Amino acid sequence: MTATYLETNPIRPACASLPSPAKILLSSRAYHSQTTPLMADILLIDDDDMLRELLCGALSHIGHTVREAHNGSIGLQEYRKKRPDLVITDIVMPDKEGLGIIMEIRQMQPDAKVIAMSGGLAHAPKLYLHMADKLGANAVFSKPFHLPELLDTVSLLLGQAPSKTNPAS
Repeated sequence: MTATYLETNPIRPACASLPSPAKILLSSRAYHSQTTPLMADILLIDDDDMLRELLCGALSHIGHTVREAHNGSIGLQEYRKKRPDLVITDIVMPDKEGLGIIMEIRQMQPDAKVIAMSGGLAHAPKLYLHMADKLGANAVFSKPFHLPELLDTVSLLLGQAPSKTNPAS
């Protein structure tokens, strides 16, 4: 499990360990791969440090390599360096918004897999998500969302069955 933190930060290393809430949720929901994980390369773009850390930890925990970007400009630079298997992007961010990211990714790679998420502005999160859908996001999530649903969507987009264990087992 590898993660890359794209901003030089001597205090916070790459998401090598799970934050406590993600660790608790993942173990309680039994998110463990029943087969060999796909080890997909995922680019995670979000300006919310805490959410980015939580998602990075959860995705790394289930076997994916996660590259992080704290804004859209850095995210697009990383996308151009190495195209990931999946992009998860926030929509409302400083520097470059997620809608612009989706448009540029679609121009570079029309079949790219993209998940957009937004809490948007308090008055219009659904508008942003609708626009992201129209621009070609494969899935959209309104913040706050349920982590297991996002992880299931990631698995489905990557062609892997959701990795939940049957609770009756």
